[in-house]
Amino acid sequence: LPLGSWMVLLSNVPDFDPTRGVLTYAPFAVSNLAPVQFRENGRVKFAVANRQTGAPLANVQTTSFERKYDYNNNRQEYRQVGQKMTDRDGLVTPDVNENQSVQLRFSIGSDTLWGNEFYNNYRQQKQRPSRQVHFFTDRSLYRPGQTVYFKGVIVDRDTDQMPEIVENE
Repeated sequence: LPLGSWMVLLSNVPDFDPTRGVLTYAPFAVSNLAPVQFRENGRVKFAVANRQTGAPLANVQTTSFERKYDYNNNRQEYRQVGQKMTDRDGLVTPDVNENQSVQLRFSIGSDTLWGNEFYNNYRQQKQRPSRQVHFFTDRSLYRPGQTVYFKGVIVDRDTDQMPEIVENE
């Protein structure tokens, strides 16, 4: 699919009639941007890479939005609170004040990716070291009986939650 925001519509009836069956949807984005969150010295940071090659991406615009409820208009409103660019190594520390929660938008050229969650800069206590596996497949959808090809990257995180790739495992 071309870059952009998309929606998958699913139903258990062929005509998608919600009065006769179940109708649901799932939004998703197609992007070459791959932001990875980590913490350094208690601050939220991101490494932004090309999803296809893994190469770090410089000059990715990272815009922070704060969500507030407008009681007068009875709706959520978003207000831009900051904007920064990734450095030559694809690293960025978004504009997030202490004890503030924001949603992030990453964009370069015609490629835009919204973070699907809110990131915060709350002070955190030291955590235990952890190990995590990130799996990658060669496609997003497989048919029954089709061989699934995958790769896994193991990441160790120290007490400051700094990631380090575990080699040769």
